[in-house]
Amino acid sequence: MVGAGQPAATAVPAPFVGANPHTPEEIRAVKSNLRMLGAAAQQLMKVKGLSQAGYYDVVGRQTDSYIRSVEPIMGENYSGLVVHQTDTQIEIVAPDGTNVTFDL
Repeated sequence: MVGAGQPAATAVPAPFVGANPHTPEEIRAVKSNLRMLGAAAQQLMKVKGLSQAGYYDVVGRQTDSYIRSVEPIMGENYSGLVVHQTDTQIEIVAPDGTNVTFDL
């Protein structure tokens, strides 16, 4: 019990170790990028009979590119992304180690 004139103790929660430093909106935007890249890669594989498609196969300024550009949200780099015909999920890792996945 706090007496009159005495300050009450305030509990300040410690930071949660392993907490995601990104907002839900950022995570949704990265998932949207993955969804767009995954769909484009799947379409390219279907049309051209390929077993895999990479970032540079679907993104660019060429007239046959499915996507003109992809804007990173959390500093992630999509250039190494490769989608295989048998993949059921794709993922990207932000520079801070945050993994974001999307089910194909």
